[in-house]
Amino acid sequence: MKLIERGIETALVLIVAVACASPADSEPRSPALGAVDEGDGQRAERYVEVEATGKALRIRNLTDEEIGYAVVEAETATVALFPPCTTPNACPTLAPHGTVVVAYEEIAGYHGGSAEAVVSAWNYVPDPQYGKRAGRMTQTRVRL
Repeated sequence: MKLIERGIETALVLIVAVACASPADSEPRSPALGAVDEGDGQRAERYVEVEATGKALRIRNLTDEEIGYAVVEAETATVALFPPCTTPNACPTLAPHGTVVVAYEEIAGYHGGSAEAVVSAWNYVPDPQYGKRAGRMTQTRVRL
């Protein structure tokens, strides 16, 4: 039964991902990315900083722009491709320098044995046909 529930959950996530897909012919502009300390003296350019608090992920927007984001359990993210949403109304957004807390139970594909999640974040760029569309995407893998 657990396998069937997981299959249904994965199918629903895929349906949402397809519905949120951006047009393939898009040419995103270069966004202003924030820098995150990787802990080994390296800094990586990302839109968000992610912290696992034990029961939730705290996600902070490092940019001066509104961004879109999605949080997916790492094994689920490996199985399915999650394209960014086309419009801010289709997926959650994060205000410039804003912070959001995502409970582990709210992570797509999360289960009791989940060890990692993938946080995808993207900027939105103007689009004459759609108003806004997803631009460049970054991903952050975090241990739960």
